Amino acid sequence: MAKFCGNCGAKMDDAARVCGNCGTPFAAAPAPAQAPYQPAAQMPYQPPYQAQNGAAFQTAKKKDPKKIGLIAGAGAAALVVLILIISLISGGSGYKGAVKTFFKGLEKNDAKKVASVALLPSYFDEDDIEDLFELGDYKKVKYKIISKEKIDKDDLEELNEYIEAFTDSGKKVKKGYELKVKVTVKYKDGDSETDEETLYVLKVGSKWKVFMD
Repeated sequence: MAKFCGNCGAKMDDAARVCGNCGTPFAAAPAPAQAPYQPAAQMPYQPPYQAQNGAAFQTAKKKDPKKIGLIAGAGAAALVVLILIISLISGGSGYKGAVKTFFKGLEKNDAKKVASVALLPSYFDEDDIEDLFELGDYKKVKYKIISKEKIDKDDLEELNEYIEAFTDSGKKVKKGYELKVKVTVKYKDGDSETDEETLYVLKVGSKWKVFMD
């Protein structure tokens, strides 16, 4: 490639160091300047599992202990309701429930309520029940069970003979208790009295019945 003098512009030989025309030394063209070193650009750090749109990865939410408590409480309440239903189907709240219903029937002078738990001859009607228990006179009846004694096998057999002879239940007494009960009665005429009564509670079939000798 031809070269020329930088002073006068005369053409020079490729090997010449001085211009043959004006005597000016030949100065080679300066090397192109190099760009300063710059490190390669780095991508901004993203934490693991970061979404493409830049939103941080969200881990599974922890269960709220309050919600867990509410769920557990609801389950316990459902269990209580189920137990109550089973209790009602299997004969209420046991012999105490029968005794309570009996005395509540007396207090309300309600022959049907009394008959629902009392072990009575099958031929009794409401008038017989009212006469037997003197219904119509009671204003307030309170009771307290003082003692309880299990009825033995021989006595249960005698009671089953009575049930077979005088009632139409067709069921036998499975077990029973003899209760001593303190009864306080307030009458409509203002009088009141307190006595200790003997009461028998008998499980006939799946239901508890009250029997007064």
